[in-house]
Amino acid sequence: MAAKKKKKSAGLNTVSPMFNDKKYQEEDDARTLARAHEITSDKKRYKGATAGAKRMVADETKRLSGLKKVARRKAR
Repeated sequence: MAAKKKKKSAGLNTVSPMFNDKKYQEEDDARTLARAHEITSDKKRYKGATAGAKRMVADETKRLSGLKKVARRKAR
């Protein structure tokens, strides 16, 4: 009797070989760290980034508040 083949999981790892590549991830992380260093080294840019983060938090808080209201409603 022939052995059955294992099915691959439908997780993120099967989306694209690019996401499986450790070298790609390392290089992408290096670019991310380099950008973070650029931002933290420039006072004006860092101040802008923190202002942007505060706006994003406020926007997400509003969005989540709306989702909470919807979640509390009873189904009709």
